[in-house]
Amino acid sequence: MGTRQPVISAIEGGGQVPTVAMLARVARATGQTLRVDMLDEAS
Repeated sequence: MGTRQPVISAIEGGGQVPTVAMLARVARATGQTLRVDMLDEAS
């Protein structure tokens, strides 16, 4: 994945907010697909 373990640990511990790009890399590394939905609260 190319991300150092301390960075992953900081994200897991809530000390760092992951970017969408980081979430996409984690998804790819774990064989998953990242999906981001935006919903209209009025509907």
